Amino acid sequence: MVILYSDLLEACGDDESARDMIIGHELGHIAARHLDFMWLILPGMFFPFVGTSYSRAREYTCDRYGAALAGDRVGMLRGLAILAAGGSYAKKVNLQSMVEQKNRMNTGWMTLAKWLMTHPPLCDRLAALEPSLAQQVPPLTAGPVRALLILVSAIVFFLGGISVLTIKLILPALKTSMDRAKQQAAQTNPAFPNFDLEFKKQQVDADFLQLAAVIGEHSRKSHALPKNQDELSAIWEKMRPGMEEPFDPFDGNLYVYTKENNNYCLRSSGPDGKPDTGDDIVYNGTLEDKKK
Repeated sequence: MVILYSDLLEACGDDESARDMIIGHELGHIAARHLDFMWLILPGMFFPFVGTSYSRAREYTCDRYGAALAGDRVGMLRGLAILAAGGSYAKKVNLQSMVEQKNRMNTGWMTLAKWLMTHPPLCDRLAALEPSLAQQVPPLTAGPVRALLILVSAIVFFLGGISVLTIKLILPALKTSMDRAKQQAAQTNPAFPNFDLEFKKQQVDADFLQLAAVIGEHSRKSHALPKNQDELSAIWEKMRPGMEEPFDPFDGNLYVYTKENNNYCLRSSGPDGKPDTGDDIVYNGTLEDKKK
């Protein structure tokens, strides 16, 4: 039996591919016979990390069933985005940025928590279905190493059967490994201490690319750039029906658009939320005339 809640169906709305992805995932549990012999394997589920590892493997399997039923690459990914952000915001999710959150989960405690979870993080599930989204994610080794060190230190602490000399050897090694992990995290992700700021900057970059794509499409057809902000908004509504025009996450307003001759500029107010200051984020583009 598969039980569907009304709020989930409402979140999917008319998006049949996303809905079929979610339903197909649940049907995958039946097709893969995950419910068979549960009483036989139940004792093994109580072993630390073993049962949850098996459970996560089942979820990856069922995601592939859901992807097959969805029949649409974009739809299957949107189905997982709905689980993460809900129906109203799923289409606005930057999937690549979401997958790159794997960098921020590359810590000992986060890795340990993931090993104890019955379901993989959605960023891992997206990467498994669409590996191209994880091209910017380097091999993550610091998190597992630190998680293993945490486990080792916990076992040593609770068993209490080792000598003081052994403890003195382990603690310095643990500290050295954690310092190296911190250095690696700082090198691979310098903005780690301020995730919210980095996320907003990534959103601005993604929004600029979307707006530039619309401006490029328009200029190739009309051989002209939008004259002002109002005309750009009208063009967006025409070319991207049903999609809300991107807004600046730093001040909540539409991005500032200006045009001069055959060049244009998109501007975000930047981290201070005030336009025309030193931290503004700027994107400059030119007329894309197919005659040239």
